[in-house]
Amino acid sequence: MGRRTHSYPLKTKMELYALSGNQCMFYDCNCKLFPEGYSSNQGEICHIYGLNPGSARYSEEIDEEFLNSFDNLILLCPNHHKLVDSNELVFTPPLLIRMREDHFKKVNSIMSDSISFNQCQYNDNAEIIQNNLLNYYGLETSIDEIIKVENVFSKQSNDTKKVFEKIIEVMHRNNEYISRRESGMINMMSVVSELSKGYGRNEDRIVSAIVLLERQGYIEEQEYNEFNYNSYRESSDGTFIDLSRDYYYRIQNGRWFMTMSGMILDACYTQQGYL
Repeated sequence: MGRRTHSYPLKTKMELYALSGNQCMFYDCNCKLFPEGYSSNQGEICHIYGLNPGSARYSEEIDEEFLNSFDNLILLCPNHHKLVDSNELVFTPPLLIRMREDHFKKVNSIMSDSISFNQCQYNDNAEIIQNNLLNYYGLETSIDEIIKVENVFSKQSNDTKKVFEKIIEVMHRNNEYISRRESGMINMMSVVSELSKGYGRNEDRIVSAIVLLERQGYIEEQEYNEFNYNSYRESSDGTFIDLSRDYYYRIQNGRWFMTMSGMILDACYTQQGYL
């Protein structure tokens, strides 16, 4: 059997772009597919079940005719296309199908542009936040950096903000409050456990948000990341497993911390009296 090619009928492509609402279909992405007056296309068509052996999420049980059909395609920005194809244990076909369907529903409803942060309040109180950072974490940073982090995070989806808010909540009420605030250490299993109740136990969606928060530099896991030799485990058949891509394992067994950006947001939430 020859290698299958990416070949989509014009009707299929038109339907995908129409239902996308000009946005990447990933849960936590506001990327416009045509960002500058429709002069450049940032959209990439991603297969939910892989097209060829060796491709992400390939299954030999899937009918060939289905693979290039509308029902097996999701429209993503370049960054999220790369993310889902390099993290198959997290971004499974059922999760991508649900992600796509949720996006279709979102496009068909009136979207609220509200954000969790009161941006004007933060800009006015950046100096107070700066002092909080010094008192809580011993972290010195400029007011410009604080405002920059706030502005970037304000564009995140409500799902991502909700997960980050839970991370802060869990960290704040920990019995070792002072020492953990100084180190920025996070009990990520508690975060997932508590949020899963509110999400109807949809842990995949919570984990997806955690993946994004780490990739975007608000949190980090230090023990099983891609640069640490601890991430590699030998299996019974002599092959090696890369645990840096297994976010379920990392959430349960890793050591999670706030980055500088995460600490800035923590101080912002505290100043607003959110928690």
